[in-house]
Amino acid sequence: MKGALITVAVLLVAVGLGAAVYWGYGISCYNEEVQLRNEHEANEKANQVVYTKFTRTVIEKCGVQNASVQAQKDLFAIVMNSKSGVSGALANFISQHNPNPDVALSETGAGFRSIMASIEGLREEFARVQKRSLAIEQTHKDLLGGYISGGMVRRFGGNMEPLVTQIIKSPEATRAFATGVDEGVDMGALFNQKPVEKPVAEKP
Repeated sequence: MKGALITVAVLLVAVGLGAAVYWGYGISCYNEEVQLRNEHEANEKANQVVYTKFTRTVIEKCGVQNASVQAQKDLFAIVMNSKSGVSGALANFISQHNPNPDVALSETGAGFRSIMASIEGLREEFARVQKRSLAIEQTHKDLLGGYISGGMVRRFGGNMEPLVTQIIKSPEATRAFATGVDEGVDMGALFNQKPVEKPVAEKP
């Protein structure tokens, strides 16, 4: 009789420990999913802040307020992803949207060099944040894809939607991936088009 009671007690303890481990691991997986999602969201917002800083640096300091939002986004994609030709793209962007730029905004001017220095700092910040976002996305994918961990997240009511990092690509990179042909990156050509001149109405 005593032996039977001991056996039952041992079984109850084992069941209790098993339940504790189950709930502990389940809560841990749930919390990890929440933390990864929150950190990823914060990183995505951080890159939006980089874009805001970029527009203020370029648009305000270069005197190109008439540049379209799409033109600004295209330039942002180029300078954040290209390893060379950034200064040429910026110079052509300024000449296209600012017909009477200050001498300091020429490629050899102090103002231009100051803007380029700011852009380099933003490039480093952007690359660091985006790299971290991609790492979080992969960790989250592994968590949800795991047979046990993914099941735990689901059973404990976690969010099973995958994380998606917004990848900023230059127009050339987008075309290369779509066509399979890398035609090279011509930074100057993108912004070397002259602005369309509006027709002058004849005086009566």
